[in-house]
Amino acid sequence: MNDEPAFCEGSAFISLHAPFLLDRFRLSYRYEFSSADYFIVDIATSRIISKDILFFFDRLKHHVVVSRFYPELSKQDEAKYLSATCFYLMIHHFRRVAGVSSGFDIQLNAKPSIFSDFYDKLKDFDFTMQGSQTDDYVRCSSVLNRSGVDTSMIRDRGILLGG
Repeated sequence: MNDEPAFCEGSAFISLHAPFLLDRFRLSYRYEFSSADYFIVDIATSRIISKDILFFFDRLKHHVVVSRFYPELSKQDEAKYLSATCFYLMIHHFRRVAGVSSGFDIQLNAKPSIFSDFYDKLKDFDFTMQGSQTDDYVRCSSVLNRSGVDTSMIRDRGILLGG
């Protein structure tokens, strides 16, 4: 197991699955102007698995906007629950680096099937869908509350790359 397990007060799911995720993948980010790009790298191969993850903090509307969340983890072997674990860690990491206080909303657009198959099943959030199942995309939202999860394993990409 990873030498730095993710300790998470209040989420047995994350406490169970984060060590498995972190044994296989390195998570990093680049933060600039209220937004962060996140990256997932396979530790064994040093190959970037995903670079299509972008969060933005809209201070005026009091929303954390998930602009893109395509972690590509479902394409990996033995990947059940890794995308959900990754989302949880990254959203709480973003809350900290962007200085988002408790009670802000998470906002995103998703295909209705993605909402049903992924966001609606995230038990550590309370996502609701605004729109119809027949729409191409629907707006989804959840309250972002504080969490006791340790996200220190998500490293600044600029530091990792030497600049």
